Amino acid sequence: MGLMALHQGAGAVMAFWRMTEDWETLCDTVDNPELVEEAIRRFVSQERRMEWLAVRALLNVMRTGKHEIAYYPSGRPYLTDGSFEISISHTKGFVAILLGDVPVGIDIEYYSHRVHRVKSRFVRPDEEVLSYRGDDTFGLLLIWTAKEAVYKVMNREGVDFLEHLQVLPFEEPLAENGTIRVQEHLTSQHRVFEVFYSIDCEFVTSWLYDK
Repeated sequence: MGLMALHQGAGAVMAFWRMTEDWETLCDTVDNPELVEEAIRRFVSQERRMEWLAVRALLNVMRTGKHEIAYYPSGRPYLTDGSFEISISHTKGFVAILLGDVPVGIDIEYYSHRVHRVKSRFVRPDEEVLSYRGDDTFGLLLIWTAKEAVYKVMNREGVDFLEHLQVLPFEEPLAENGTIRVQEHLTSQHRVFEVFYSIDCEFVTSWLYDK
């Protein structure tokens, strides 16, 4: 497993790992037989077992000491010691974690044209899909990851990506790094969230802090 990036700022830390090791190497990296047994018990798929373990290995790199991850009924993760807010995402071959002093949300998706097949499920008619370096696949992935990150911060049931989440008009062309705005239409507040994003040739990541 390789630590791709570790970003630290005021009250927040974000890290990415590329999963390249085999099962035995990952188990040695985690160095916790109880977690290995739990992964085997929880998941049938070897891929899901490895993702689950990789998240915990990455968390150990980000913060010293033992930090147990638990989950609310909604599926949102939290640290049982209450030391930080946490958001987790994984995609084919990659794991990402965002820790913060306030509720946080992160989503990472690997580059794939398959996103075009489900465009109608999450892109509204009033949303613009921009291209990055002549490829609108990145624009679709950005819309998806931004909405997913906002959904994680909202932590509410019944959020529909078409009806309740709207990416507002872009103020600038897509770049390698930038920000976009997402408005929620589920509550009476109609909050607008500022979402950070990063575009890589292999994946797109979006994240935010609920200030």
